[in-house]
Amino acid sequence: MNKYYFSAENVGFYVAGASVVPAEAVEVSEDVYSLFIGVPWPDGKQLGADEHGDPVWVDSPPPTMEELVSEAEQHKQRLLSVADDHTSDWKVELMLGTINDADKATLTEWMAYKKEVKAVDTSSPGEIVWPQAPEQGA
Repeated sequence: MNKYYFSAENVGFYVAGASVVPAEAVEVSEDVYSLFIGVPWPDGKQLGADEHGDPVWVDSPPPTMEELVSEAEQHKQRLLSVADDHTSDWKVELMLGTINDADKATLTEWMAYKKEVKAVDTSSPGEIVWPQAPEQGA
């Protein structure tokens, strides 16, 4: 039977024999261990320790500005990727001269959208108004 430990200092669980258990860690029951390990974390929470050093879910800190900027930049790249996915076949048809007028008009809309997305300044993530993608009809 495994012995489980929780370190309030490191905010982590340890299994005797499978990991080096910090000297200040305290033994916890398998039931307590099971409440936190292998389960989805509640929204907005992270593992922490209460005033007695026992494991508890605590509120996650708000994201840093760097994290928010990174998330905005990742979102921007996803939008550009979606635009590329929608336009790749039409670009080939345009180069080959086989695109019809309706697809050419839709391609033009998507390229204008892509230009708007590229122009989004992600350095102020709280102020971003993302452009609306063209209708994704047939």
